[in-house]
Amino acid sequence: EDAKGAREVLKDRCYDISDWAVKKGMAVGDIGAHAGAFGRLCAQRRVDSYIGVEPEPNTFSLLHSNMVRAKSLQPTMKINLLNAARIIKIDHLFFNFF
Repeated sequence: EDAKGAREVLKDRCYDISDWAVKKGMAVGDIGAHAGAFGRLCAQRRVDSYIGVEPEPNTFSLLHSNMVRAKSLQPTMKINLLNAARIIKIDHLFFNFF
């Protein structure tokens, strides 16, 4: 199931992420990061910073393992992973919708 999800994101481009939507130098937040397929795409696109949030403990473990591997694609990428279901307080949060 996780391999299928990764294939859908990375090969089949199910998110239809155009080259301008996620690109080198960006900071990206991934709420509901699952096993990290989108995080790997971010590493391939050379983003500067990736924050992945996944509440389910077993899936979070997969996310962590997969992002360790993704780090080899972009060694300077800052990766922050949160095993959480909600964030209590955010002072400023900006979203870009593509």
